[in-house]
Amino acid sequence: RLGVGSRLDRAVPALGLLALGCGDLDAAIEHLVEVRKTQLEQGWCDAAVPPHRARDLIEALVRAGRAADAQREISIFEQECRQTERPSALAALACCRGLLASPDAVDGHFRDSLAHGSDVVGPFEHARTLLAYGRRLREVGRAGEAAEHLEGAFTGFAQLGAEPWLAQASCELEARGATPPDLPADPLSGLGRRELQVA
Repeated sequence: RLGVGSRLDRAVPALGLLALGCGDLDAAIEHLVEVRKTQLEQGWCDAAVPPHRARDLIEALVRAGRAADAQREISIFEQECRQTERPSALAALACCRGLLASPDAVDGHFRDSLAHGSDVVGPFEHARTLLAYGRRLREVGRAGEAAEHLEGAFTGFAQLGAEPWLAQASCELEARGATPPDLPADPLSGLGRRELQVA
């Protein structure tokens, strides 16, 4: 209403990311399509500033079985990435390509994405890429190779307190017959109320 589009560009995708984390793909797509439409209409380059909303939308579309729509969004995001060459955007693009890659090309895309490291993309996006890699390996019949990536995702989400994403990683591990790793004890759990206040 006030024409402050940048605020919506932060608020609407937060709702989309929450819905994606909780597995509500229709709501995620609705929110994320809205923000991408606004970005494109106003000439904002998603690849220029992290977090990259295109990644969220592409993942939601792939998980909803809308591969053609996801491929179209990858093409748009790829053009933006060419303009900026921003490492975090290139990592997101490689992950998105991995989501739709043929079984023999999966590893190359996800390795390209993970090569940028969590210091470039942040620990949350790094854990998401590990989860996506493990999920994709399971989808292409290589569940035995997924455990390392899924356990890394599980640990990363646990350290961040990202509970909906932690639940996804746990479900993926259980789907391949693995037990999620033990979480490290909370270092503050042994402190009393007063000690916590002081800390």
